[in-house]
Amino acid sequence: MNPVGREPRELVHEPPEPERLGLTDAQAASIRRSAGPNAIRGHRTRPLTVLGRQLRSPLLALLTAAAVVSFLVAERTDTVVIAVIVTMSVGLGFVNEYRAERAVNALHDRLRHRALVRRDGHLVSRDVADLVPGDVVELRPGAVIPADGPAHDRPGAPVRRVRAER
Repeated sequence: MNPVGREPRELVHEPPEPERLGLTDAQAASIRRSAGPNAIRGHRTRPLTVLGRQLRSPLLALLTAAAVVSFLVAERTDTVVIAVIVTMSVGLGFVNEYRAERAVNALHDRLRHRALVRRDGHLVSRDVADLVPGDVVELRPGAVIPADGPAHDRPGAPVRRVRAER
């Protein structure tokens, strides 16, 4: 038995004839209403999360400890200088990281993948977020696999099985 728990022949099979035609647009819309979009909910940038990551720095802890020791031994000037350095470091790190995360989120929102799917018996291009369970997706060389689903052999186009390493 393979690591997934099924024999390879169980994973690759010919679909029943009606499945080859795919879903109708009405069926897909109904399924999408109940199942939701074919998308992973991305995390949104939260300022407090970014600030928390900035405050967990080991260097920050060391500088804070140095500031406390300076304060306890009455070196007020050193305490103020260290506090300013810590504040500027956290502030600049926060601004840079927050802007970078917002830029990544903006790029992710603009990126769209398309897939060839059978709808109403015809092969059409759809945004991968519009795919639903039960769609018949046609894969071509170099295509990104847009969703989970069973793989079906087609004469002249064998499915190459790839096993994930653990």
